[in-house]
Amino acid sequence: MLLPNNEVYFSEIDLHLAVETIYARMENDVFWRQKKPFDMTMMSALCGSNLDLANLKRYPEMSKNMKITQHIHLIVSDIEGCLSRGKGLPLDLGTLQRIQQYNQQAYKGTNSPLALCTGRSQPFTEVFCQMLGIVMPCVCENGALIYDPVRDVSIRNPAITERHIAAQKEFVRVLESSLAREYPHRREPGKEICISLNPETPKEQYAEEIPRLYEQIRKLIDPSLFAITHSASAVDITPAGIDKASGARFLAELTGIPLNEMAGIGDTVGDLPFLKITGLSAAPANCTSVIRNSVDYVSQKPAAEGVLDIISCLNQKNFL
Repeated sequence: MLLPNNEVYFSEIDLHLAVETIYARMENDVFWRQKKPFDMTMMSALCGSNLDLANLKRYPEMSKNMKITQHIHLIVSDIEGCLSRGKGLPLDLGTLQRIQQYNQQAYKGTNSPLALCTGRSQPFTEVFCQMLGIVMPCVCENGALIYDPVRDVSIRNPAITERHIAAQKEFVRVLESSLAREYPHRREPGKEICISLNPETPKEQYAEEIPRLYEQIRKLIDPSLFAITHSASAVDITPAGIDKASGARFLAELTGIPLNEMAGIGDTVGDLPFLKITGLSAAPANCTSVIRNSVDYVSQKPAAEGVLDIISCLNQKNFL
């Protein structure tokens, strides 16, 4: 329905995954023909899941109207709490398979493609890129790196200096000595720049323990050298000036897609910097109260189902 100023509201989402378009964006791309996404049907069989893999004809009515005033050329989603339910928890393979279908249609011009903006490491990001058929550059390590799945390379955020790197190494040394006993934690492996800390507690207690660990470590941080935030799974320490917003700006520079033509999806306070600068912001139902009160739209569905709810609306608007 069109309203004044060409604003568009939607209350119901119809998917047309089989629609072809002459504006094929990557039809002749060698990488896309060779590096295929995971076979989700096979994956579900291996995992013993009973997935509904029939063609999706109609997605349920959205929980509330979403106001969209510009064309969205890139959908940028967090992983933890959005595409996954949380660190160490089983993935919703059925919903991820539907998101993969959406993303495959993006390279025929019928949908907006998906990219990632996560605090997780490059190897973890690479797995999700392959799973969902993502070929757009992705932000990882909370903005410290961009991972390019086409060239299979990581690009350091140019705002990171050698002074930052030296300070990071020294802080790691301190963390692994006296602080390890005073503030029990585990350091996430596989990260190049960002320091991510997990509580020494069962994952079921993370919701309570991560904010506590965050407050303990925050007091020790020199704000001229480091920024600190947290997600649903970790306390994240990055060089000063580096966060998901700086990563999103770097992503915009590399892709040529303006920030106001991106939609951001996140669930915790660590996502807020990039959600504030994208053209549209949204969150799944499991988001924190800070995010719920900050974004343009909150799905009634949690995690990956909420992401599917959001991207289906965006793509329906973009390609009517």
